[in-house]
Amino acid sequence: MIETINNTDDSNGDIGGTIETALDLLGAIASVKLPENVRVYLLERCQIFHKKESFSGWGWDITLLHIASQLVKSEKEADTIFSLLENSDFSEFDREQAEEIKYELIKKMKGDHEADKFLTEYPQRRALMEELDLI
Repeated sequence: MIETINNTDDSNGDIGGTIETALDLLGAIASVKLPENVRVYLLERCQIFHKKESFSGWGWDITLLHIASQLVKSEKEADTIFSLLENSDFSEFDREQAEEIKYELIKKMKGDHEADKFLTEYPQRRALMEELDLI
């Protein structure tokens, strides 16, 4: 998909805007209670598209992992997303977002105490989270 955008005149934002709208809709869908088969399907698709780098270079790959993190229900699923966040080549801005997603995943799966421990591992994490009013 990115190759198409890179080779197309999207100066008016039609293609990029459509992708952003679709990702916003997926995020909204991921935030509600879904039938288990739909939840699992969306979680898998987010991971597949991220691994294939279908949306990398435009910030949409980190959005896919954020959506995936909303769909996580088990430790195994959380570990998979955490691993993708750890092992992806993100820009500095996306790296900060990855840290936020990790924090939220830990808080969701392990509670506030473990999330706070995560923040104290690196002082810049706590400063980032305070700056974003996440803590």
